[in-house]
Amino acid sequence: MRYTILSILVLGFILSAQAQIKGGECLDGDCENGKGTVQFEDGSIYEGKFKNKQQYGKGKYTAKDGSYYDGEWVNGKWNGVGKLITPEGDVWTGNFQNNEGNGQMKVLRTNGERLEGMMVNSVFVGDGGMWQKADGTILKGKWENGMLLKTGFVKIETANGTYLGAMVENKRQGYGVFSFKDGHLYEGDWLDGKRFGKGKMTFPSGNVYNGTWAFDKMNGAGKLTFKNGNVYVGDFKENEFNGTGTMLYADGKEYQGEWKSGRRSGKGKLSFTGGYYEGEWQNGEMTGKGKMKYASGEIYEGYFLNGKRQGEGKLTDADNMVYEGRFLNDAYLGN
Repeated sequence: MRYTILSILVLGFILSAQAQIKGGECLDGDCENGKGTVQFEDGSIYEGKFKNKQQYGKGKYTAKDGSYYDGEWVNGKWNGVGKLITPEGDVWTGNFQNNEGNGQMKVLRTNGERLEGMMVNSVFVGDGGMWQKADGTILKGKWENGMLLKTGFVKIETANGTYLGAMVENKRQGYGVFSFKDGHLYEGDWLDGKRFGKGKMTFPSGNVYNGTWAFDKMNGAGKLTFKNGNVYVGDFKENEFNGTGTMLYADGKEYQGEWKSGRRSGKGKLSFTGGYYEGEWQNGEMTGKGKMKYASGEIYEGYFLNGKRQGEGKLTDADNMVYEGRFLNDAYLGN
């Protein structure tokens, strides 16, 4: 945002404000070397102190449209601490020199925005700048030629939380930390204002993701540690397990294989105490052709449906007895 006093003040307002007494009529008091009131030809009024027929010391200049400057004067010009109300209704409070903002300045705009920082010739410059937007978002950084540069390390407070990190052209870019008001905490890379690259997200639930991001979502290789002790390491797409990955369960089970839309789908192996299943999966269930070794010593090779033996298969029990044929809901039906 570029913000200069000359862009909001009409030329006549400035000229009248610095006019000498000869441009108006002294209504009362000492308008040469004292305190008095002068009304100018355009209807504007100055009330305050004078020296050598010029505004000097404390005084208030009010234009016909109601805008005014109230503060310190030297030789007919704003010099010192003052308050300026522009024709648009914006409020400037701070240091002035030669009718311009020079020094620390606060600007409150009619749209609710608030700006703070150092001014030189009515242009914000230097470090320590602040811009509070109408929606409450607070931007802090360096002013350069009236623009608040959010290129570099800045702190931003928004309606959703607080960002502390790097920005390029007003967008989060590079490394940064965003603390969300709902309890989420992201620490990592940003691109074009979105989570992109390597990053860590701590969720309000206690789950923690550490891995690759793209367009604000978990995309690529990563690790998700659940509060309950489960740990997934593998591929993500659109915030879900997609591709190849390994899930280590808190109860000791381990699945290695393919995933789709957050579920075990494709080919994979589930290992558990004393046995394993290796084969096809659909929607998180053992469905299709596979091999199961049970903790009891039994081995089944054949077809499954939703985790149960169903269809053609072969079961070898712990005593090496073989049952080959059709199965339904785990039960052997015969040949």
